[in-house]
Amino acid sequence: MNRERQHLALIFIIALGGQARAQESFPRGRILYDQPQEYAKLTEQTKLSEARAAEVRARFGAGPNDIEKIACIYQWVKANCTTYEGKGAVVGKQSAEQILQGKQLSGCNDWGVALTCLLRHAGFPVVFLNTAGIQGAKARRNGDLQRLYMGHVFLEVFVADKWIVLDSVTGEYIEDYDHDNPVIPISKRSEREKAFFVLQKGRDLWDLGIRDIQVTVDLMAEFARSYPLDTLIIPRRAIKKLNARERGK
Repeated sequence: MNRERQHLALIFIIALGGQARAQESFPRGRILYDQPQEYAKLTEQTKLSEARAAEVRARFGAGPNDIEKIACIYQWVKANCTTYEGKGAVVGKQSAEQILQGKQLSGCNDWGVALTCLLRHAGFPVVFLNTAGIQGAKARRNGDLQRLYMGHVFLEVFVADKWIVLDSVTGEYIEDYDHDNPVIPISKRSEREKAFFVLQKGRDLWDLGIRDIQVTVDLMAEFARSYPLDTLIIPRRAIKKLNARERGK
């Protein structure tokens, strides 16, 4: 092999190695699923003042920790907070205390932080998921920069001795959930998204190192650029929704 061919081969090997490392790096964050109580612990972003924590315990502490209590907490957030389009400006900027005090949710990240906080104060273990839309990633790779490429926040919640996955905004959830599969088959039809891929798993935004939306934007770009998107298979799962008529409305 002449020197030019050796040089080209070396570049090819380095490129493949870099791509493999990028692919293997998703999802980022190792979760101890066999130790769920690790994720019921409060964090810097999800802790509350004693007065507010006492209010949460009084409101949601009674009764078993079941899907009905999750519905109760979700419906309280939906009824008492206002959602607005923040375009990522405040992502990672606020604690749960600040979000709940203002009762203003700028998007899925605020929804996720608020719900994670309330669920943990009620005794539920919660894992925070930062995800990217798969169809949007494919469009981005194919050069379609006009198509919306969206991220979304989902939560893994331990309830009834198993982990479920919950959409932080819509209240849709999957009971028959495989936490080892990074593809979440909950669609967003208005954005033409069929499913989402988990980029990061952790305890909350700050634990994931997200203090600015640009962190997620960069992760999404890396995923669209480096991951073997055509190998992804969207699993079939029954999608349920937290019911407004469930206990605690």
